[in-house]
Amino acid sequence: MMKAERQEQILRKIDANGRVVVTDYAKELGVTEATLRKDLQELDDRGLVQRVHGGAMKPDTELSRFENRVDLGKDVKTKLAAAAMNEIAENRVIFIDEGRIQEDEPPQELFTNPKHPRLKAFLSKML
Repeated sequence: MMKAERQEQILRKIDANGRVVVTDYAKELGVTEATLRKDLQELDDRGLVQRVHGGAMKPDTELSRFENRVDLGKDVKTKLAAAAMNEIAENRVIFIDEGRIQEDEPPQELFTNPKHPRLKAFLSKML
């Protein structure tokens, strides 16, 4: 099967199922996982799919791409970092993963009061 045909088939599969998983779909297509990953990366580069760990899915919005979200909520992120800095002891290391602030608590309330119980609870889990 030619690359263009394979990529069209990949797009049809994602359109029908919402996603593909590399390990499963490579077998179905009869190609190596490396070949499928290259195809998915090319389709992602063209904006036709969104690469995710282990496969790809439909790109649902402009906000699905990291580069379009990086500055979103920058003021809140800056305040969170400043509040966290006060809680991190010298010579300590923390790891930060992606996440979001729960919708039931307006973010500004967390950052206008550095002693807010939810902020303290969050930071205590991190340290």
